[in-house]
Order: sequence, then structure tokens, then C-alpha cells
Amino acid sequence: MDILFTCPINQKRNYIPPSFQGKIPAISNANIRKITKDDFLEVLNSGLSVSQNCSKLNVSETKYYKLLKGFDIKTQRMKTIERNLTITKEQIQDLLNAGKKYNEILKELNITADTYNGLLLKYNIKTELMRSKEKISNITKEQIEELLQSGKKVKEICAILNIPEKTYTRLINKFGIITERKKSKIHLASITAEKLQKLVDNKLSVSEICENLKINKEAFYKLLKQLDIKYDYQHHYNEILIPERVLRTAAGLNKTTRETAEDLNIAVTTYHQKTKAAHVPTLLRNSIDNIALVSRDELQQAVNSGLTIKQICEKFKIKRTNYKALIEKYNISTPQRDAIARNAGITAEQFLTLSKSGKAVKEICNELGISESTYRRLKRKFIEQSPLNCLV
Repeated sequence: MDILFTCPINQKRNYIPPSFQGKIPAISNANIRKITKDDFLEVLNSGLSVSQNCSKLNVSETKYYKLLKGFDIKTQRMKTIERNLTITKEQIQDLLNAGKKYNEILKELNITADTYNGLLLKYNIKTELMRSKEKISNITKEQIEELLQSGKKVKEICAILNIPEKTYTRLINKFGIITERKKSKIHLASITAEKLQKLVDNKLSVSEICENLKINKEAFYKLLKQLDIKYDYQHHYNEILIPERVLRTAAGLNKTTRETAEDLNIAVTTYHQKTKAAHVPTLLRNSIDNIALVSRDELQQAVNSGLTIKQICEKFKIKRTNYKALIEKYNISTPQRDAIARNAGITAEQFLTLSKSGKAVKEICNELGISESTYRRLKRKFIEQSPLNCLV
């Protein structure tokens, strides 16, 4: 005979289904584990994540945070959040006004990059980098195309838009603008090895090949190297034999190497080869010889004697660029290099402190060991420009 189990409405909580074969466990306070503060701290200091701590304590995350609050325990994260909340808008602005860099601000405030960006957003502070990004985002494709169509060069466009060349390149790629330089690159990429090899096999001169492919000589030699094509230079060399007297006359015109090579209708490398083979002195070869003769001690002695750069160049028969290269190579101590190193050591705090001290400009210059023109430069850098970088 089947037994029918019923469950009255008012007894639903005590209802046990017929299929339940086991026993009902007795619920008592003894079955609930009591977690002490010491137990909690031991797990908390083990370096595990919150979920791992909960698993170890056998509690839910809600219970975990209740225990934190009940035991009045502050985790490192909570301490960091509390410390970050104490950072004021004035603190950040003061650091920006002092000319502090991004990494210096993070180190001084002991915060992460995400926290710093969050504070800038919270206080609505705009740094120079943010202003720069906003300015760049306002540049349109039409602006750049209009400047290119007017015949402006890259440097001129960058000066007009007040952006660096790297940013200009990024914008060109972003807008998909095809410049003349890009067209040239695309055209060079379209020249196959087979096409160039065919022209070379026909024993055409460099000028004829360049005219056929609509490229310059520099691009031609670059393609030979990229496409690994052998060119019979001897064939072309025989066609353009240049007498020694012609080479000497051309070398004595005080023109640049490139200009002389173009006058002779040959490549720069060919010009060097021919002048070297004919033992013809050129400006470049003379310059190299003169540079090799200048020793470190001689150059340092000339600098210490108080001669100007022009006088030193005339003495050693070298150019200003050669002088600079030798200064870098020998690491020569010059008044200019010493001044640059000294000026680089002047901090914003040091300069601002002296500026606010009420001292005259000459006194400040004497104290810092700088000229008045350098003082004005530092003033623009530390006082006139910096506050503008962090205006709200």
C-alpha cells in the first residue's frame, strides 16, 4: 500500500520529501568555525589573492570584507587608496609649475600612472602633453593636403602646424595621404628585378636606365643593391673616360663633391674613384688629411688659448663641422660645453627660489655662473612656459 505524504501550507519549512533517505544534520553553533583576528591576519599576510584567502578561510567574499571591517584591518590596497585621496589639486599643480617631469611626479607622489591619470581627470588638469594631443587631434586631412598642394616642404608644414616631423609622418599614415615621397617609394617598389636586369643586359648607361625608369641615380644604385643585380661598371667607365686635367680643373672650382660630380655627369662614388686613381687632390680628401693631422693636445691647447672657433678652423685648415666632430671625438673641454653642462645642472627649484628672493638679475647670474641671455632662457623655461602647461 502506497503512503501519501502531505505538506500543510503552514508546515512547509519542516517538510521532508519522501525521496530523502538520509538524516537531517543537527545545526548548532559548534558546527560553525569561529575565525579569530590572529587567524585572519595569518592568512592575510600570506600574500595570496582575495579569492585564495576566502578559499583558505572557507568564507565568501562578502563575509571576508565583513571580517576586515569587524577586525578593523586595513590592507595595503586600502591604505594606498586612502593616501591617494589625500592628494590635492594644488599639490599636482605645484609640481607641474616647478617643471617636474611625468616620472618625477609619479615618484614624488608615490603613485602609479593610472592613479596620476585618474587624478588629472578628477581635477580637470590639462598638462602640456594633453594639450599637445588635443592640438594634434584638431589637425584635419584637408589642412595637410592644402599645405602640400601649395608646395610646402615637410619642415615648413611642421613649422606651420607646430608639430614634430614624427607626428607629421603619423598623421600622413593615419589620413592615408599619398605624398610625392610616397609616390616615389611606390614607384621604386614597382620596379622588378627582371625589368632592371633587362635594361642592364642591354648595356645601357646609368643615365639611360634612369631616364627609362624615371628615377634618379641614387635610386638606381639603391635598386641594384636591393635586387642584387650586378652592373658592368667597366662598360660605363670606358664610355666616360675623363682626362686628368679635366678632373683637376673641376676639383679646383671650390664646389661641393655632389655639384662637381653632376657637372661631370657621373656619380659621386665614381668621382671619388677617378680622383683617387688620378691622384687628384679634392676638398674632401684634403679635409680628411687635415683632420688626421690634428692631435688632441694641439686642439685642447688652441681652445685654451682663447682662439675663436673660426680662428681654430683657419689654423688647422678644417671646417666648422670638422671642428665639432673633433671636439666630440677627443671630448675636449670648451667654454661652451662647460657652460651647457653647468646650465643643465640648474634645477627649477633653485632658479625659482633665487627669482623670488628679490635679488637683481646680475646677482642671480653671478651666483649661478650664467650670462643674462641664459637667465632669460631659463626664465622662459621655468617661469613663463611651465605655468601655462598646467592651466585648468
